Amino acid sequence: MKRHILTAILILSALFALSSCGKENNYNTYPVSILGTWYAIEMNGQTMQTDQTFVVTFKADGTMKDAQRRWSGPESEWKEISGTYTLDKNIVTESQQDGDGNTYKYEMRISIRNDQMYCTLLEVYYNGVAQNDHSTLTLQRVTSDNKAKFTGIWKGHESTDGVAAPAHDTYWQFLADGTYRYVYYDADAGKYVEKADNNGKYFLYGDFFASNYTNDLLTGGTGRTCEAWYFMITGTSTMEWRGMREDGLKSFQLYKASSLPAL
Repeated sequence: MKRHILTAILILSALFALSSCGKENNYNTYPVSILGTWYAIEMNGQTMQTDQTFVVTFKADGTMKDAQRRWSGPESEWKEISGTYTLDKNIVTESQQDGDGNTYKYEMRISIRNDQMYCTLLEVYYNGVAQNDHSTLTLQRVTSDNKAKFTGIWKGHESTDGVAAPAHDTYWQFLADGTYRYVYYDADAGKYVEKADNNGKYFLYGDFFASNYTNDLLTGGTGRTCEAWYFMITGTSTMEWRGMREDGLKSFQLYKASSLPAL
């Protein structure tokens, strides 16, 4: 009888040890699996508007980068802010400071499955003040580098359902240095012109990109602004942009061009 009891104790002890090791091994995978670039796709179980998406990059040296649309009064701009992070088992703490001296601190519990990270915010601090934000987030890992396909000259137009195609396409030239040119047809002038005050810069993260520009031609808005899109390139010559906005899904259809139109 004692022998059977001892055997049972040994088996339970072995199972407990294996279970404990398994948990520790799961935790130990986080320093490796968290590394890389991720973009947010859901908040509190709801699909995020594309312009509200943020991107975060974790590096092996404990530094990180956070990119998102940031507001300054009525103007906005896509900005990348560097910071640091610590990882204690499945708890991540991020610390950042923007160019205006504002500080941000995020504490969150994470779980990683395949190429998705599930986060629960434990607390968010802005300039040291707790914001009582306990949102849940789903982030998608960036697994592709589309820069070679994305750069170059593209022409196209909005293809949202119900929007008629224009008589003349718009042109975008995405340069390797992260800037871009915007050329559109000016009906009043009867020719193509380059938007001189565009001040365009773009940021590319796998199949997601954001662009900065000034003075929106479509809305008539003035000042700095930005927008973000998911994109898909078919082959090397066709690209589609899709973005969820407040008033629904928007899309653009673009085709690779050999050159910009005569200006």
